[in-house]
Amino acid sequence: MLALIATVLLAPARTELALQVGSDRREAILHVPAASQPAPVFFVFHGHGGRAVNMERRNQYERLWPEAIVVYMQGLPAPGRNDPEGKRTGWQKNPGELGDRDLAFFDAVLAKLRKEQAIDPRRVFVTGHSNGGRMAYLLWAKRSDMIAAGTASGSTGRGLIAGTTPRSFLVIAGEKDETTPFESQKQSIAELRSLFGIDGAKPEKVGSLEIEKGRHGVELGTMIYPGGHQVPPQAAEAVVAFLKRQRMP
Repeated sequence: MLALIATVLLAPARTELALQVGSDRREAILHVPAASQPAPVFFVFHGHGGRAVNMERRNQYERLWPEAIVVYMQGLPAPGRNDPEGKRTGWQKNPGELGDRDLAFFDAVLAKLRKEQAIDPRRVFVTGHSNGGRMAYLLWAKRSDMIAAGTASGSTGRGLIAGTTPRSFLVIAGEKDETTPFESQKQSIAELRSLFGIDGAKPEKVGSLEIEKGRHGVELGTMIYPGGHQVPPQAAEAVVAFLKRQRMP
């Protein structure tokens, strides 16, 4: 009984965040741990047509990493490959698109957390699936002074990561993915290896991941699975395990 009470008391508090960013009302779901020590911050981005609450239900990162502040970000209507009119929710895919509204959303939420919570500025992380994964790549490319590491599934960083400040990154890719073709994801991984200066040494096996060491302490994680665009059930645990290894140099 005492253990159950302690678990309840230490469970992260869930709140629904709403704030005005420019002309847009933006929303997110926030989980803040009960402990007051500086906490890592973990931003989560859904795919095109998705919802923050569905990412929360599916991944439960706050349960896997109760010491972290977990932020499930909610997108606004945005054009997509199969949604040219932008009727479904999503994120900008490149710098300058949509008035950089989603970069501004990230900036506003992180500024609010810095003001109101005890955060560890050396452990700010991003993750996302599909269009949300592209957003994670974009944040790394444009906010590398704030991002310690990131992960993406069913996505590609091509056109974004060349010349970017190296940060540890985990790529989760399905060999049968037709939405974001596997070949494109493989090419993105090759670009990451080049950026990180990885010399082709045998990867380290860590659970379901392969970890390759790059220059300056950065790591490239890969999780290749025999599926399509849907993320495998073990991915959430792999994401948390990878990010727990990382911090800003």
